[in-house]
Formats: sequence, C-alpha cells, structure tokens
Amino acid sequence: EKGVIYTGSDDGLVHITKDGGVTWTNITPEGVKGALVNSIEVSPFDKGTAYIAVTKYKFNDFTPFIYKTTDYGKSWTKLVNGIPYGAFVRVVREDNAVKDLLYAGTETGFYISYNGGLSWKQLQLNLPIVAITDLKLHQGKLLASTQGRAFWILDDLVALRKSASSLNNTFSLLPVSNVFRLSASSSLDRQFREEENPITINTTMVNPASGAVIYYHIQNKDSVKKLTIEVLDAANNIVRSYSNEKPAKPTSNNSKDGDPKVEVRSGLNRFVWDLCYPNLPSIENVVIEGSNSGRKVAPGEFSIRLKINDQAQTTIFKVLADPRINASDADYALQDRMLKLTSDDVEAIHVSVVQMRKVQDQLLCRTLLSLDQDGKINVHHLE
Repeated sequence: EKGVIYTGSDDGLVHITKDGGVTWTNITPEGVKGALVNSIEVSPFDKGTAYIAVTKYKFNDFTPFIYKTTDYGKSWTKLVNGIPYGAFVRVVREDNAVKDLLYAGTETGFYISYNGGLSWKQLQLNLPIVAITDLKLHQGKLLASTQGRAFWILDDLVALRKSASSLNNTFSLLPVSNVFRLSASSSLDRQFREEENPITINTTMVNPASGAVIYYHIQNKDSVKKLTIEVLDAANNIVRSYSNEKPAKPTSNNSKDGDPKVEVRSGLNRFVWDLCYPNLPSIENVVIEGSNSGRKVAPGEFSIRLKINDQAQTTIFKVLADPRINASDADYALQDRMLKLTSDDVEAIHVSVVQMRKVQDQLLCRTLLSLDQDGKINVHHLE
C-alpha cells in the first residue's frame, strides 16, 4: 500500500507511517519492550494485516514471539501455539498464493501454519536443525537462509498450498505446476515405493523433477480398485496413460513394457510424467544407442485427468519452452511433425520385426517322421 511503512527497532519499538514518513505512530505490542524486532511481514492479501517476529535471546529468554495485526497495529494478537520454548522466531512469511498459509523460521527449525498462525507444526523434512534467519517466496519455491550454514530451497509448494482441511474427500487431484521442457533429469523423476522416503535419496545438489509433477491425495487406498492417470493435449486427445494395473501382455506392440505402474497409498501420492509420448516398441535382444522413449511433446497447454473407480478429476497446466532456446511455436510444431513421422516409421519397423519373428518361430516348429529298421514310425518335433 503506497505510503505505508512499518519499522521495527533492536530495542523493541514498532512504528507505522501512512503518509510516506511525514508522521509516525508508535504501535508497539505489549510485551515487546526491549526486544529485538527481527522481521516484519505485510500480508499480500489484506492491507491492514502484518506479522512481526520478535526475539529476546539477548536477555537469555528463548521464548517464541509472533504478533499479528489486522488493523495497522491498533491491536495485536500473539500467535505461537505449537512452537516450543527454545525455538525463538526470527522470521515469518505469508504465502503469496494462499491466504493464512504461514511459514516461520526459528532458531531450531522450520514451522508452518495453515490457519493464519492459530496453530503451528514443525516441518523439518531433511533440513538440519539450524537457525533460519530469513525466508523468501520466489516462483513457487521457498528459499531459506541459515546464518551462513547454507541456502536451502523447498522446490515445490503445491502440496503445502493444498491445506489438510481440503483433503477430506475420497480423493483430490492437486493443481499441477507449469513445467519447462528441458533436456534434464533428476533422481526425483521416478516414483518412490511406500517404504521409501524421497528425502533420504540425496540431501545435496538434487535437481527438481524434470517432468510434470502430479500430486493426488487418497483417503483410503483400500477403496481404490482401478486408478488411471491420463495426460491430454489442448484438443482433449490422450497423449499418455498410466494405471495401477500391470499392462496385459501385448501381441506385437510392447511399448507399454517400460511404463511404471502407478503406486497407490493412503494420503499424499506423487507421480511424474516425463513430457513424452508413449515409448516406441522394442525388439528383444536388440541393443540400440539411446532408448525407446517416445518423443517429447511440443510446448503448449495440457491437462491431467485422474480417474479412480468411476470418478474423475481434471486440472490444466502448461509445458513451457526452454527460455534459453530461440525457437517459435511454428518451429516446435515443425519439429513435432518431423519427430512423429520418424517415430511412426520406427514403430512400424519394430512391430513388423516382432511379427516376423513370431511367424518364423511358428514355421520352425515342425514335425519330422522317419522309419526305423523294423519299419516302425518315429515322430521327431523340431524347433
């Protein structure tokens, strides 16, 4: 809000001006006197709402202090339920996409609130127990500074932005973030079994997933008989399909052999689409350079359709072009046409080879009759 400025001092005073600094008003909450006002966060949703994080550790007092105002500091509410003594708060930030979703950095870790600070819970994941001195939201990520011990980034806030209160349905498909079409890979591209924890795979230098990350919440996995994840293009054509059922043995086109089976678990589930069309059929005992993966889709609008039993939910997202590549939509469309022609030819060749091998196997299975010295007929099966 133009002209509105908050200040916090290292001796516990909070002031506000609404006229660009011409006049100031003392709005210090009671109980803050003498403390260090470490950070101030103005809500991105309400002009009069702000949060302050206050510390008294210099007085050997490690009590957490978070105060919230909704009326420009005329009144304040203390909000620290769930944050223990010792975890004194250095910074509070409100999510810039979801109102009342708050993040707090403390001396002993990271805390989150889904209800505007009425209650907090620790969300440490693989972040060490370190002091978090500042937090910043940037392009759907949360960046944390840890007083010289490292910068940490929580890459994907989609799951956090879907509050637990909205996940009480039988199943919920969460929004899918837009994704760049890159030539990249990551250990987070794959599916993790229920007994695995992704954060134990690597703790440093992990690239974000290179495909479209699909989150969905299932209340009870035992109620799921069949689950299908379908990727559709802007014309509503199915680009790719995955299921929790193992594909039936194909007669000629084994392109689904390499597709992952979708894991189903109670709670939050995660699946990554690699931005590719279905795999090309492979030929047994034939080694090729590269892989049989399908071609990457051209940038554009896509949707994910999650089907569980007889119900379905859909969400739309975009595959974005690599901003480092100077190519137009027409260039990508031409590339896609050329790749499709090539893929179709390779598929036809591979399917034909598999079919010819089967015919050859049938021809080699023949019977040979012979007579022995006594005139007895002997039957020989040759393969």
